Amino acid sequence: MMYSYDCKVFGNEFAKAAIKLKQQNPSFVLAKIDAQEQGYIAERFGVQKYPHLIFFKQINDFRLTSREGVQLEYDGGKSEGDIISWFLKKSSTYAPEITCPQIKDKIQEHRLITIFFGDQYSFEFNKIFQELLQYQVLAKKYAFFHLNDQNCAKYYGISQIPKLVIFNQQMQNNKPILYEGVWDLNPVIQFMHENSILQIMEFGEEHIEIVFSDQKPSIILFRGQNQKNFAFNKVFSDLSYKYKEQMYFVMADVTQPGIQHRLGDFMNVLGDIQPCIRILDPSQNFRKYAYPTILTDLSVEKLTKFVDEFLQKSMIPHYKSQSAPSSNSGPVKTIVESTFQQEVIDHDRDIILLVYSTQYPQYQQALQLWNQFGQELRVVRNLIVAQIDVYLNDIHHYVDVTALPQIKIFPKGKKHQGIDYHGKMNSIEDFRLFLQDNSRAYREYLHLEYIRNNPSDL
Repeated sequence: MMYSYDCKVFGNEFAKAAIKLKQQNPSFVLAKIDAQEQGYIAERFGVQKYPHLIFFKQINDFRLTSREGVQLEYDGGKSEGDIISWFLKKSSTYAPEITCPQIKDKIQEHRLITIFFGDQYSFEFNKIFQELLQYQVLAKKYAFFHLNDQNCAKYYGISQIPKLVIFNQQMQNNKPILYEGVWDLNPVIQFMHENSILQIMEFGEEHIEIVFSDQKPSIILFRGQNQKNFAFNKVFSDLSYKYKEQMYFVMADVTQPGIQHRLGDFMNVLGDIQPCIRILDPSQNFRKYAYPTILTDLSVEKLTKFVDEFLQKSMIPHYKSQSAPSSNSGPVKTIVESTFQQEVIDHDRDIILLVYSTQYPQYQQALQLWNQFGQELRVVRNLIVAQIDVYLNDIHHYVDVTALPQIKIFPKGKKHQGIDYHGKMNSIEDFRLFLQDNSRAYREYLHLEYIRNNPSDL
């Protein structure tokens, strides 16, 4: 360390860090060298700029005849806290060395393990693998180990080391998943994240983001607790090996309270429908697809055909719909999913629609006010007042529902998405103003009413 201003500032922070690091267990030994007086040491270690910090990390290796270590160049910040954090990170020992026979034991002990095959002195070990240990998200999912055994690597199909591999308990025959990308931290982290997802997930809170936020479709087997040993479970599991890259495989039981029940609710699956199989495709506005027959005679061939039809986009989506009402002559027409296209999109009149859910606490108040509004508008030609319960009917493939309850108008000739109402939900007067702005049929009615009430203005 030479005596420039930067060296003095860094030296002070280094000294403060040394006091705290000495208190660690095991403790750190920090030292400083004046490169002007001890130039041969700086030359020996290739020091060309100052201040310069080198960490000598001891490695306990049974193959070494003496205590040896690896030299790491400091690349952290300049404050006391930065120095302490960097040293603690680089001294991490959360990835013990194991032997080749121990790998199978570790696979049995941990759902996911990451093993670095290669030299502890290498860049890949110290700059990539060791850095992975600092990511808590990965540390919670993986157990980390390392070994430098070329023969063991060949046994697991690894032709060249260094190599980073993942072992997953669900993989057949302990087959490793090999990282084949560049030795850079971000792609390695991405690789580990992608492979941390279970091949078959028992749906839980931790899987919500995976299933609903990724653009990858999910195939879901709904079955009861007493059906877990039925033959269709093995068919589902066998198929997961073939299609794991194209879709997630998920299991759930809608009779279980909580998140699995809510998933069944969203997928239109009730307890008496189990067992059944559904596909959810977030990339296509959460379209749902239903395996068409009962699962008692399910085979790999039949399920493969179902999945292939979905992947080839030759399958018709499955949507939840109430039965169309036998009588629909009241002041407010009831729309269901199966009649939405005909009664809303294709209809030659203006349609003003209340979108509500029977799960919404105040839905009955909304319906009462809407019925009152519909009664008022019965005299308006070419205008239909309607309502739909989106808890019992899927309409997201027709329109976006961003709030509940919600009012939309579908004017004649402009039926694609509808126009949203943004006023008060308890004001018929505001409903009228919304209609006046967006319904030609209502404006014509108001005009005729004005003429009828003011004949002298003609």
